[in-house]
Amino acid sequence: MTLADGVANVLLTGFYVALLALLLVLWRRYRIDALRYRLFVLRDELFDYALENDVSFQAPAYVMLRRSINCMLRFAHKMVFTRFLLLLATSSRFERMGMIEEFDRQWQDALDQLGHEEHRKRIEDLRERALLEVSKHMALGSIPWILILSNIALLNHLWQRCRQSLLRKASIVEIEAAKH
Repeated sequence: MTLADGVANVLLTGFYVALLALLLVLWRRYRIDALRYRLFVLRDELFDYALENDVSFQAPAYVMLRRSINCMLRFAHKMVFTRFLLLLATSSRFERMGMIEEFDRQWQDALDQLGHEEHRKRIEDLRERALLEVSKHMALGSIPWILILSNIALLNHLWQRCRQSLLRKASIVEIEAAKH
């Protein structure tokens, strides 16, 4: 290899690394925009449902859900899996449980004030869909997490193939042993 070949390889490698970095930045921005779009669609669906079905825009469940979706929209760029893990690791379990229980109690009280069971189910469904969108965004947006999950899936697949192969070989041995 000549000096020119070495320089060309270094420049080409640098170019590919820069291109990969650019793609990762653009991919992250796209994912955030896509999450926000899906949350906007859910918020619009909530508004349309309330408008068409005489759900008050001051109903506590409507206000809580709209406020939650607005917070998800505002902080979509901060919703990453590693931040979630850090939050779990640094906050006290009992503190989290108390806050979660209090919020769940307030949410159930707000749903109870809606009156109609159909309204309750629809508002609860919209909340679950919004939380699912955020969960998918966090789980599938972390490159280390994707690598871990894909390696686990690959190892599981390899284990299943090895297990099947061993079982087949054991069956062949059993058949041969039964013949004699």
